[in-house]
Amino acid sequence: MKQLPPGITGFYRLHHDPPPPSVDEQAWKRACYYVARQTGGTVIRYESSADQVAPNYHAVTLRYPNHTVAVLCNAHYPVLAFTDQGEARFARIHFITMARLARCFTTETSFTPLDVDYLCAYPAPALLDTLNVVEREQIRVWRPEQVGDIIFHHWD
Repeated sequence: MKQLPPGITGFYRLHHDPPPPSVDEQAWKRACYYVARQTGGTVIRYESSADQVAPNYHAVTLRYPNHTVAVLCNAHYPVLAFTDQGEARFARIHFITMARLARCFTTETSFTPLDVDYLCAYPAPALLDTLNVVEREQIRVWRPEQVGDIIFHHWD
């Protein structure tokens, strides 16, 4: 399984670790509107993580004729996940597969949807080796049960 990149949680030691990268939020927003149009959906809600302690991701809710889906984008790396939970912001995220959306994001944008099996996997120590000290400490405190809980979280 692929190791998590340093800074993916957003936590770091000021004056010691380099700050984590940031996703270009305008590019993310444009990508969401583009993918919605290409797949017959409508953006009904956009939530930014900017200027907030938690969550560490941006979220867009897309409406389709028979369902809605939330698309989460990590605020530090251009990786995505899909969920059917909508506004259940502090519950454990239920990750789902959205093959058509994933294909469109993969082929038409610079954002990468993550596989549900990866997101739901137990965060084995080998996956965490590249994270900084503060990130590993946060993981000890919050005890995430799946990799997705590290990439998309509400820790403060």
